[in-house]
Amino acid sequence: MTRPITLSFGSDSGETAVSNIFIDEYMTEANGAYVKVYIYLLRCLGDSSMSISVASISEKLDETEKDIIKALRYWEKQKLLHITWDAEGQINSITLNPLNTETHKPARIISLSVSEPEAAELPVAEQPVEEAAMQITKPSYSARQIAKFKQHDDFNELIDYIEEHLGCTMKPSDLQTPAFLYEQLGMSADLIRFLYDYCLYSGKTAPAYIEKVAISWHEKGVDSIDRARVQVFSRSKECSAIKSAFGITRSFGSIEYEFIDRWRFTYNMSVDMIVEACSRTLLNLGRPDFKYTDSTLKHWHEHGITDAEGIAADDSSHAERVRKTKASGSQMRNQTSSNKFNQFSQRSYEASDYDDLESRKIGKL
Repeated sequence: MTRPITLSFGSDSGETAVSNIFIDEYMTEANGAYVKVYIYLLRCLGDSSMSISVASISEKLDETEKDIIKALRYWEKQKLLHITWDAEGQINSITLNPLNTETHKPARIISLSVSEPEAAELPVAEQPVEEAAMQITKPSYSARQIAKFKQHDDFNELIDYIEEHLGCTMKPSDLQTPAFLYEQLGMSADLIRFLYDYCLYSGKTAPAYIEKVAISWHEKGVDSIDRARVQVFSRSKECSAIKSAFGITRSFGSIEYEFIDRWRFTYNMSVDMIVEACSRTLLNLGRPDFKYTDSTLKHWHEHGITDAEGIAADDSSHAERVRKTKASGSQMRNQTSSNKFNQFSQRSYEASDYDDLESRKIGKL
């Protein structure tokens, strides 16, 4: 159960209005959920009867407690507030710093120098990737902190999942990595599962390697399984093979990745099948065309074609249908027309008939 938090203001402002400096310099750059948290704190300052806690803010704003803490830390890095923590790692008090022309620094706080190690907690989109890579440091979590993480069902289930796939029980030192990904990088449990699946599939089980990949994803804004899947596939040999078949040297766009996902996960096509469809597209059209390739793969999917033998049989069947169609058309053209001018018996004439006709014509002259 979370304890109440003491909230105070650095100076007696006598009001709860939102500062124009906050609106102009901070609000537009921050995550919307973070803005909600800050404004709600201002609201609480205006009513001394309100008792707040991380849990109460979470319930009021319909955000997770983890997201509330991330928001508070974000604003602390922006120098808008100061947090004090107790010995058990819980927030004890929050002091909001006043914003005015005397205390406000024009330089944006997000442009932090490397000497400020806590800047890594800023969202990736709001700081240069080079700075983020240097500023992200892995803390050393105590047994008490790890125990607190395990109070979250999603983290507990995550550890069970990792242990199952590793085939062993994780030692306390091994728990540092998932704790770092979960707390410091703010990755969801589902995304961490995907990360471990990817690393273990690649034969990489070292915590240092997993952390390196996680930090790289964090810097690139990979915050969902869909984005992670694109990131992983873009670096794969399979992706290179499809680019080669299409004659493409650039990176695929988001819509093109949607087509590729459909081919791989909806049509369940192997990369060899996709490459074959891409090659046929290039031969038939002389250019890449994802819609044309999609129609080819959809046809194979609907007809249960999953390998080269199936393609060959389908090609043969298609060629036979074309041959029969052409033969049928030729036969129709060779048939006697059924119009009314050809539906009577034709007369036959001999040489004597022509002589008799000529004599009668002459006799009339």
